[in-house]
Amino acid sequence: YDLPCMLWNAMCVIWTGPVRGNGELQLVLQAVCDVEAGSELTVSYLGELYLPFAERDEQLREIYGFPADRRASDAGLEAMAPGKQAEGEAIQRLVAANSQASDAWDKAADLQAAGAPQDAIRKHRVIAAARYADVLNANLLAETHSWRYNATWRLASLLTQDDEPKSCAQALILWESAVRSGRRVWPSDLWPEHRRLLKGAQRAAKGAGEEVKAAEFAEKLLQIGNLMD
Repeated sequence: YDLPCMLWNAMCVIWTGPVRGNGELQLVLQAVCDVEAGSELTVSYLGELYLPFAERDEQLREIYGFPADRRASDAGLEAMAPGKQAEGEAIQRLVAANSQASDAWDKAADLQAAGAPQDAIRKHRVIAAARYADVLNANLLAETHSWRYNATWRLASLLTQDDEPKSCAQALILWESAVRSGRRVWPSDLWPEHRRLLKGAQRAAKGAGEEVKAAEFAEKLLQIGNLMD
């Protein structure tokens, strides 16, 4: 690439993927906010922008050998965390629940891809739902913590899948929590990662009979779609 460095500002642009133009492979970036001429473009070394400082610091030290920098948003994220972390057995239960939930979620996805019977898939989804509920009910993690974030949107997905009104009403609360997390940690309300959450929230809102909320989520999806086109 004819670039001094292949880095881009995570606060301003998204990578829409490599394309071929004039027979050459090109890097395509799309801005999600105004970028002044001459601005330095940088990239996050981590794939997940919602990680709290302690997790970012641990990963960066382990993978790249340097510490994380404090961000302006860190103080707010830490303030949202429960005042005192439970230790010992409570943390062990949390770790076990998250591991079991993740394993069951992945197993259900593998069975779905393999065309397995729905009863077998549902068995693992039930396990995933129960264990993700345990993660959330432990109340040891801030709303933007990666484990809690994954537990929130995945449990919401499982509750939404049958479009049953009562389950959708419960799922809508979880979807709204996930959407809040995304708005706190992603650079823009038009960040593409919002689409999965907004689609789930829209479906849950429709299933729960919350037409006004469903329309609001649909409008946000349209705004992101117009930007991506």
